Amino acid sequence: LSLFSCDPAVRSALNDDAYDGAGGSGGSGAGTTLARIEDEFRAAESECVRAYEGAASDLRDLSAEVSGCLDLLSSSEETLLGLQADLSSVGADALGRLREESGRMGAELARRRRAERLLREYLRHVVVSPAAAGSILDGQVPATDARFVGAVEEVERRHRFLCAR
Repeated sequence: LSLFSCDPAVRSALNDDAYDGAGGSGGSGAGTTLARIEDEFRAAESECVRAYEGAASDLRDLSAEVSGCLDLLSSSEETLLGLQADLSSVGADALGRLREESGRMGAELARRRRAERLLREYLRHVVVSPAAAGSILDGQVPATDARFVGAVEEVERRHRFLCAR
């Protein structure tokens, strides 16, 4: 404070504190005020040091967490930049070719499914079941047996279908 005592505003404030209540000037008032202010500064300084010491571990933890977040952010940024480079290397031409190939493959799949459906229907009308074939080929079955007659009728239906084609 002695450093600032030559400033007129500080001197005026110090002199106002130096007067006693009767309007007289106390000679030691400025020194007392300076001592009181210095004591208040020391007390405030001690309080700030205690607050800092109390929060120092929290500040260290926070600093470590921020450092970890920055490392994670940096790693994510590198990954994204690599992905961006990979995507930019795949040009519009390649994407167009992939689209065309996908469309061609989709059309081919639709044609194959249609052919499969037609073939399934055809085979359903042409193929004789193993049970019907066995009933006919065994030869021991009388002509009046319902299974034998049903099997022969199935073969005849399929034969008519084939002849109509």
